[in-house]
Amino acid sequence: MEAWEFALSTYMHETKIGDVRLRRGLLGYPVAENFLYKQVAKWAKEKATYEEYCYVYELDAKNTCQQMMAFTLSKAI
Repeated sequence: MEAWEFALSTYMHETKIGDVRLRRGLLGYPVAENFLYKQVAKWAKEKATYEEYCYVYELDAKNTCQQMMAFTLSKAI
């Protein structure tokens, strides 16, 4: 789970924030606590969720949040 969280934070906001260290640090703030758990549960129930913070360059920045979840899980594994 930790490896997946690390992969998610590495790629989340990729098209808006160029500094990977900053992106990884965003999910460590107390305000972000449980954000991923809530969003992953929400996204799992939906077919296609498009949010700017989910776009990943390796997926041509046109991906859904569900595709980002699968992509980052494969990176973590």
